[in-house]
Amino acid sequence: MMSEPLPDARVEQLISCLAPLADMVRERGMPTDEALQVLLQREELNEETFGRYLYTAGLPDPDLVIRTGGEMRLSNFLLYQLAYAELWVTPTYWPDFTPHHLEEAISSYQRRERRFGMTGEQCRRMRSL
Repeated sequence: MMSEPLPDARVEQLISCLAPLADMVRERGMPTDEALQVLLQREELNEETFGRYLYTAGLPDPDLVIRTGGEMRLSNFLLYQLAYAELWVTPTYWPDFTPHHLEEAISSYQRRERRFGMTGEQCRRMRSL
């Protein structure tokens, strides 16, 4: 147990990064107390810091997630990395998924406006700069 409380800003940083902590524990098999120590010893907790400890470290975040079987959830799969991914759901189960389904998913993705947390208006302003 910690002898002195963390400053509020530090607590906010830690809370904002619980998904990477879960990744470190679940996907890397790191004990929870060790993962917390890694995080708390950092001078700055940020996206780059946590990215180094994720199972997908060194890989770009996915742009498109294809969910088969009609399931409308991520099932705790790469939650941190999928924050800005586009989702495409098909009722087709994985064993029956064909190249045609993949083409459908990609075609749907190509028609989407990627906003990365911005509004459509903010994106249009950014493109006009």
